[in-house]
Amino acid sequence: MMQKEKFGTTKDGREVTRYTLTNQNGMKVSFIDLGAVITNIWVPDRDGNFDDVVHGYDDVASYEVNEPSFGAPVGRCANRISDGHFTINGVEYKLDQNDSTNCLHSGFLRFNYLMYEAEYEKGDGEEILTFSRISRMGNSISRGISHTALHII
Repeated sequence: MMQKEKFGTTKDGREVTRYTLTNQNGMKVSFIDLGAVITNIWVPDRDGNFDDVVHGYDDVASYEVNEPSFGAPVGRCANRISDGHFTINGVEYKLDQNDSTNCLHSGFLRFNYLMYEAEYEKGDGEEILTFSRISRMGNSISRGISHTALHII
């Protein structure tokens, strides 16, 4: 089962939606379309008591300054790219140097501050929630998908 509800509004007026998927055992996982962030995961302990195991926030304003990127995809790449450049097939790619001379988690554009499109599918005993957005890099465009085929069975 999927529940969709307004989570809040960004400081620049964008409406943020929370999507919650629940399986037949009562486990729940929630996301927001701001950053395709996982905001909550409720799982049972050995006694069957449910608790949220995600460190996150209860409001949009906190996710707008989510410096540690709680629950969020970090961008095109994770970790550091030494000296902020790399070469593929003889072509050098220069990146943001946002960690001394290195490129950390895709540079200055933090993907957890961007809005994503959400698509929900249900069929054959599973539910799938996919977040995607168009991501421009230089003159090329790629369609990035953050949480693909999240199956709640």
